[in-house]
Amino acid sequence: MMQTLRTGCERLGVALSEGQAQRLLEYRDHLLRANQHLNLTSIVDPEEALHKHLVDSLAPLGLAALKPGGLWVDVGSGGGLPGMALALARPGQKVALVEATQKKAGFLEEAIRAFSLQDQVQVLARRAEELGQDPTWRGKADAVFFKAVGSLAEILELGLPLLRRQGLLVALKGPKAEEEIAQAAKALQVLGARVEARQPYTLQGGEARCLVLVRKLADTPPAYPRANGTPKNKPLI
Repeated sequence: MMQTLRTGCERLGVALSEGQAQRLLEYRDHLLRANQHLNLTSIVDPEEALHKHLVDSLAPLGLAALKPGGLWVDVGSGGGLPGMALALARPGQKVALVEATQKKAGFLEEAIRAFSLQDQVQVLARRAEELGQDPTWRGKADAVFFKAVGSLAEILELGLPLLRRQGLLVALKGPKAEEEIAQAAKALQVLGARVEARQPYTLQGGEARCLVLVRKLADTPPAYPRANGTPKNKPLI
């Protein structure tokens, strides 16, 4: 499976050493074992998880616009995807995992210890709406990632406040990415950002994916993000 993982990533322009690939496979197995009693993912087949969890999560590393260093934030991390996968593939990169569900946050804390990532990765067991209004975190991230979290309009409001100016929001989307971009026109204007690029790709099984890159151009207006649940229930569309 190691070669399958490395080959799948190479197709997306992402190079992994044997050691990195081995650690990623160990994390997949760790996640699937925990999933038996924590319900972290609906994907339980190891081969499917290799592609839809690991390879898919690492696709952003093939983007020339995504620079290493600084702070990366994974919002709605769930089982640690893409955040833990990114951290394991790029040792030394600082990553914060935002996960408000306590049982999932607890799993992430345990996984960080199990993989000795305490100096690299931290868990923020809070809602993104709260973090975005917290001066400790507002405007501090260099890149923010979203995978299977919400519509583009919703995640723009959750992610852009966390980014520094000129920071990059990376949305891992499916085949309806263009439709979501069109619906997010108002959110982009109000929040001071632009879609910089789209990067379509396919996974091993033929599943269509698209990376949507959004550049933050201006400071986020103080009113955003709005109160808990509002970006989802009343998106800026």
